[in-house]
Amino acid sequence: MKRLLTLLFFSALSLVTIGAWAGGAVNVTASAPSVVTEGQRFQLIFTIHNAQADSFRLPKIKSLKLLSGPSKSSSTSTQVVGGRIVSSTSVSLVYIAVAEKKGTVTIPAASIWSNGTKYTTNTVTITVQSQTEQQKKQAEAKKKAEEQKRLQEQAEADEITAEDMFIRTEWENDKVYAENHNNLLVKLYYRVNVAGWDNAEWPSAKNCEITDAGIARSSRYGRAQVNGITYNTVVVRKMDVVPAKAGKLSFASGELDVIVNVPNRNDFWGGYHRVSKHMVIPGIVTSVKPASEKPQQVEEKPVEQPHWNL
Repeated sequence: MKRLLTLLFFSALSLVTIGAWAGGAVNVTASAPSVVTEGQRFQLIFTIHNAQADSFRLPKIKSLKLLSGPSKSSSTSTQVVGGRIVSSTSVSLVYIAVAEKKGTVTIPAASIWSNGTKYTTNTVTITVQSQTEQQKKQAEAKKKAEEQKRLQEQAEADEITAEDMFIRTEWENDKVYAENHNNLLVKLYYRVNVAGWDNAEWPSAKNCEITDAGIARSSRYGRAQVNGITYNTVVVRKMDVVPAKAGKLSFASGELDVIVNVPNRNDFWGGYHRVSKHMVIPGIVTSVKPASEKPQQVEEKPVEQPHWNL
């Protein structure tokens, strides 16, 4: 939980790519229930409208504990205004929180930077009412059950070893050139039943331009031999990297939660349940070659066919 509070959702925003839409005003909002009870869980929601999120900062909140999150949901709407098609998009970032004691909780404005501009949300005020004895007992029982479930899932995730699943960061080509487009792959190798991934913080570097590169489904999945073991592989992310200059280029490591389907134990009917395995995306250090050293592509001219006069 301490680690969750430290990350403050910056990792999840790495997954969000939102373009500014024509006619859509850029703004961010915060919302939560106006009245809750001590120990009651509720949603704290930050919504981003029509903006590309470069970074996000959640403020420190006193007398409030973040239990999980953020989860992400997105929506897009299109309408015709004055003969023009105007589209808008929004992404909601949802935390599950609990108020620990009676009183008033004020959530300060959160900050988001987009294209060099800082935006701030509205503040939110929550009134926390005291619990009845019955509510306290129910809350304690629920908390205990959820903690037991969390510990069980953590134990099951710990059973998934580096030999079962690991991540590599690798260049698509052997040589990387300055002022050129180079593809950097984050690739997952696995022998377990992977259902997906979430809460990613991608490797990052200075002195280069990094954008998301599309990848066809046919080239996303594959198989590979590593140390005599056959793994399934999936390209989790493909990044287009344009280094500004030749020399050393260092990518810092990232993080990713991989969702794995784990068989139910002591269940006659079988079935699966999901656990989350937190993994590190390795960084990578590369020697970037000058653009002048990149071989020039030779355009092949079609062979001219002879003309016969019969």
